[in-house]
Amino acid sequence: MRKFGKAFAALSAALLATGVLGACGSDDSDSDSGGGGGAGKTGGELKVAYSSQPDFLDPALSYTVDGWAAMWNVYLPPMGYKHEEGSTGSELAPMLAEDLPKASEGGKVYSFTFKKGIKFSDGTPLKASDFEHTVKRV
Repeated sequence: MRKFGKAFAALSAALLATGVLGACGSDDSDSDSGGGGGAGKTGGELKVAYSSQPDFLDPALSYTVDGWAAMWNVYLPPMGYKHEEGSTGSELAPMLAEDLPKASEGGKVYSFTFKKGIKFSDGTPLKASDFEHTVKRV
């Protein structure tokens, strides 16, 4: 019985290795796959796979990695970190704001100037009162 167990384990390992290595190959006959590099297109649908569901898609309510990962791609704050790899991604940059905020009253008040022409997804123009409402809501 012991020989059967070792033979079964060896056969199982060989089959598993064959499947894993086979999945690592590529199909060169598909010339449409690859690195892209073309211009993006407007509209369409973005499909994302997560190991679990985001808790909320509301920045004021979300507190999980899955929630923030989803929102990272669709919401822009006045200021944020650059969407880049490495140390450049830790640099603060204006997103909806034109520039870094102006501090006053000993650093207790920060004033932003928003970029012109910013609209919500439904076409409604962004107003300073929208940002004020969001801060008060949180």
